[in-house]
Amino acid sequence: MKRAHQEEGVAEVPRKAQPPQAYLARLPSDIIVHIISARLDRVDRAVCAQVCVRLRALVHVVAPPVIALLRRQWFAALISECVTRDNLGGLSALAGNVSLSVKLTRIEPGSPRLIGLHGSVRILKALLDADGLPFDWDTIRREACNAGHVHVLDLLWAHKELRVRWERVPVEGAAHLSVMRWASAHGLIRQDCTFANAVTKKGGKHGASDVLQYLFEAHGITPVHDALMGLASRNDAAGLSWAFQVAGAQPNLDMLRAALAAGAPAAYEVIDAALKTIRQRAVELGEFTDAARSHNTAMLDAVWRAAGKPTLPSEALKEASAVGDVAMLDYIFRHPACPAVIDWTAVWREAGTGMQWTVYDQVTRARQEIRAWIDRVRANE
Repeated sequence: MKRAHQEEGVAEVPRKAQPPQAYLARLPSDIIVHIISARLDRVDRAVCAQVCVRLRALVHVVAPPVIALLRRQWFAALISECVTRDNLGGLSALAGNVSLSVKLTRIEPGSPRLIGLHGSVRILKALLDADGLPFDWDTIRREACNAGHVHVLDLLWAHKELRVRWERVPVEGAAHLSVMRWASAHGLIRQDCTFANAVTKKGGKHGASDVLQYLFEAHGITPVHDALMGLASRNDAAGLSWAFQVAGAQPNLDMLRAALAAGAPAAYEVIDAALKTIRQRAVELGEFTDAARSHNTAMLDAVWRAAGKPTLPSEALKEASAVGDVAMLDYIFRHPACPAVIDWTAVWREAGTGMQWTVYDQVTRARQEIRAWIDRVRANE
């Protein structure tokens, strides 16, 4: 092509070379951050300093108001990456001559949460040993409790002058046995009912049966009803067995319904067995329908065994059809206790009625699958 242009006497116009900043300015901010942050785990100060130079150089190729916004977004994303990776060298390079606490507060207000959540010990030590400027220490404490970072709590505890709500540690760290032991060692466990309700409720909600056992054995705190509801929803059969047999907790139908709603077969069987030791209990029809709606075939088998292995009610097929669960329909149809007579018209009438009609495409697809399944089954009869 170049030779043809020369023969015709047309001079070729060379492309103007563009500076690297122009290419950098065209890239979206998330791509820039991804390119740079991918190297932050290996290089720290030098790379971040080079990044700062490149970002400042963008002012020559982009309008100043735009570059100011882009630079702020990129710096905030880079600071978040450094905090997440506990990269103190890179963070110091980004801060430059500005105080580390000031830079974090102004550019990335969410940095205290990231420090506590990821347990960034080196950055936290630098902040504690720095100029003593105010910082959101309590947010670091709260996120460290939620994430179970006891070493972060140790660093904050060593600075008693900080404004930190230490009384919240047991409740916010109730999902982690290590945090609970730390709170006990520092005299933060109380015996009042409000404390017992809050801490055991959160422990049960997160399925932390080891925390509930520790509180009962070390401090005599019995798990409350809401804690057992949480264990039932989490399918924590071992924790429920311990609560009923050792801690003296009483089962009830609310726990049974919670296990059914969560599709927790192991917890359901433990609660059912505990209820039957107290009084005679007949499995209700609603338990079969709830199990059929749970999208969990093991849940249906658990209810079936608890009821003494009777013939499955036809309502189970209707409920599975209502939530658009073809796998559950097929499982019930092939089950040894499947009803002998099936009203296919009623099963099809219920198809998709229990789904959210705002998601129209999913409902339509579910109805089509159920229709195809019914036709296939009836054709093989």
